[in-house]
Amino acid sequence: MSVQSRQLPLVGMLFAVVAAVGYLAFDWHFGSDGSPVVLALAAVAVAVAVGSELRTRL
Repeated sequence: MSVQSRQLPLVGMLFAVVAAVGYLAFDWHFGSDGSPVVLALAAVAVAVAVGSELRTRL
């Protein structure tokens, strides 16, 4: 098992925790909120997922 395959689930869990805290503490609503913080977090999560997939395929 590569280092990347072990780290990626941890990154995903970190994003999930940040999203849950934001939803509960700061009333973030993913998908319906125009907040730049929410958009930035979502964009980074997508970039990490796409980058990881591309890296494994190349």
